[in-house]
Amino acid sequence: MQIRDVFVIMPFSEQRLLTANGERTYDRQHFDDVYAVLLDAVHAFDSTIVVNRMEQPYGNLVNAIIKRLASADVVIAVLAGKNPNVFYELGVRHSLRLNTIMLVEHRDEYPFDLTAYFSKEYSIAHDRERKQLATFITDRLSEIKVQPLPDSPVLDVLKQAEFEQLRVLNMLETRRAAMILSGILGETLKIDLIFARSFTSVNRIRTGKLDGPPPQMALSWSIMDGFTKNRPVPGLPEIAYEHSESVYLSWRHMQMLWNEYAAAKEPPFTEMLQLVMHTDRATTALMHSATVALDFVITNEVAFGIPWPDCYESVEAVSEPAELGQLKLRVGPIANDVLSRFRGFEQAYLGAPPNLLAEVTAPSVGESTSFEALVNQAKAAALSGKSTSPRKVSRRPRKKKS
Repeated sequence: MQIRDVFVIMPFSEQRLLTANGERTYDRQHFDDVYAVLLDAVHAFDSTIVVNRMEQPYGNLVNAIIKRLASADVVIAVLAGKNPNVFYELGVRHSLRLNTIMLVEHRDEYPFDLTAYFSKEYSIAHDRERKQLATFITDRLSEIKVQPLPDSPVLDVLKQAEFEQLRVLNMLETRRAAMILSGILGETLKIDLIFARSFTSVNRIRTGKLDGPPPQMALSWSIMDGFTKNRPVPGLPEIAYEHSESVYLSWRHMQMLWNEYAAAKEPPFTEMLQLVMHTDRATTALMHSATVALDFVITNEVAFGIPWPDCYESVEAVSEPAELGQLKLRVGPIANDVLSRFRGFEQAYLGAPPNLLAEVTAPSVGESTSFEALVNQAKAAALSGKSTSPRKVSRRPRKKKS
C-alpha cells in the first residue's frame, strides 16, 4: 500500500505513574525526543511522507483527532506514561483501521497484554537504542507497504465475526442452490419420461399401430417457470438462465403444437418427430448441465462459481432418434445418481471451506464424463445397434470434516 502520512499519538505533557518499583516520570522533553526519532525514521524511509501530531494540549480536539485516526495511513502510538487519552485514541484507531505501531518504554505500562500486536519496547537513553527504535520503525513501514499486518485486536475479532457471517450465508445459499437445482433436474427428468412416451406414439403412427388418436400432452414446469423468471441462484452464470429459458419456451411450444397435431384427423408423423427430436435434444443438454451444476454444489459445498457447461452445439450433432436414445441412456443415469446424492446431502450444512474466496475444484462429473464424450458414445452405439450401459462416473472422495 502507499504510505502518504503518519500520525503520532502521544502525551502532551509530563507523565507520572506509580509502579511496583516506585514512581516513574516522563517529562515533556522525553516525548519531544521520541517524536524527533520517529520523525527522522519515517523520513529516512520516505522523505515525502507527512508526519505530525496534535501539538496543542487544549481546546476540543476530539473531532480533529478522530478524523486523523481514521484517515492516517499509519498511526504510531507512544504508550509510555500510561496516559488515558492516548489509550483512548489507540482504541479508536484499533476500531477503525490496521497499520498501528505501538511503542512502550516498560512492559508494565500496558493495561493489558498487547505484545502480540507488533508492539515495541524502546529506550532513547543511548544512541544505540535510538538507532534500534529507528530501525524498528523503518522495518515496520516496509512490511506495511507490502501488506497490512494483523495489528488490531478489535479488527481481529470483527474479522472472525465477519467470517462466521459469510460461513452462515454460504451455508444458506448452498442449501438453497442445491434444493433449487435438484428441483430443476427432477422436473427435467419427469418431462423426459413424457417425451419418451411421445416417441413411442410417433413410432406407432409411422407403423400404423396406433389405436386411436395420440394422447394429449400435459407438461408440468412450475419449477422451471419460477427459475427462469426469478433467477434465484446468484452463483450460476448468465448462460444457465438463458439456456433454461430457451428449454422452458420449447416445452410450452411443444405442448401446444403436439396437442394440435394429436387432435388432427391424420396426425402428421414427420412434423411430430421433428418436434419431439428438437425439444428432447434441448432437454437432454439441459439435464446434463443441471447435473454438473448440482454435483458441483453438493461436492464442494459452496454456492458461488457454479459451472454450467454449454452443451447446445454438441447436442445439435445428434440427428437420429437412435442416437438421441443412446445419449439419454448415458445422461439419465448420471443425473439420477447425482439426485440420489442430493437426497443424502445433509440439510444442515457442515461448514465453510477454509477460504471462502479460494478457487474451488471443478466437479468430477464435468471432468470424467463430458457431454461431447457422451454424444460420441451414443452415436457409436447407435451405429452398432447395441444398447450399452453408461460408464461409471469416477469421483474423488469428499474431504472429511474435522
